[in-house]
Amino acid sequence: MKTLQVAEFKANFSSILKDVDKGEIIQVTFGKNNEVKGYFVPPSEYKRKKITLGLGAKMGAKVEINENFAFTDAELKELFNID
Repeated sequence: MKTLQVAEFKANFSSILKDVDKGEIIQVTFGKNNEVKGYFVPPSEYKRKKITLGLGAKMGAKVEINENFAFTDAELKELFNID
């Protein structure tokens, strides 16, 4: 991940788009304290959703759900025996 100040981000926008096309994530900061204002990410990264289910939250386990996930809420609850 690259970190750029707003001015540098603006000045190099075209080349940054090429980096994003290659999968790079750009963190944009602003001000004296370099406060993070946002991220410029490829669409594939933006669409990814991460959730934690059940006891996995306490153990740090994560499940990644792709955008074409086809289970309904009821099917998912049944699969994991959730009431």
